[in-house]
Amino acid sequence: MNYINLGIQIFHALITIICVLFPHFFPQFDLYYLIYIFLIALQWNLLKGECFISYLEKITLNKSYKLGDDPKLNPFYDMIGQSTMSLLNSIHTINFILILYRNYYSSNFIILLALIILVIILQIIIDYRYPKKKL
Repeated sequence: MNYINLGIQIFHALITIICVLFPHFFPQFDLYYLIYIFLIALQWNLLKGECFISYLEKITLNKSYKLGDDPKLNPFYDMIGQSTMSLLNSIHTINFILILYRNYYSSNFIILLALIILVIILQIIIDYRYPKKKL
C-alpha cells in the first residue's frame, strides 16, 4: 500500500466517524445532515455503486481502473472489515430514528421523514443493482 492510498483511507475513515457521530453532537443540523446523507446515497447511485473516495482509492491501486468496473471491490471495507460496516449501517439506522424522534413536533418533520425515505429507497436500489461481495 502506498502513502497516497493510506492517506485516502484515513480521510475516508475520518469522514465515516464524523458522519456517524455528527447527529449526536449537533442536533440543530439534522436537516443538513440528512441532506448530506441523501447526497452520498445519490452519488453512489450515479457513480455505478461506488463511493467517490473508494473510486480514488481504486485508481491509486490500479491506474487503468474505470468507474464501475468492480463496485464490489472496496479497499476501505477490506481495511475495516465487513462486521464494522454492518455496525456502521446499524448506527445510521439508529441515527435516523433519533432524528425522527427528536424532531417529531418540529415543522421540518415531514421533510426529514421524506429525506430518510429517499435515502432508504436509494440504498435499496444500490444494493439491488450492485450487491456487495460476500465474505
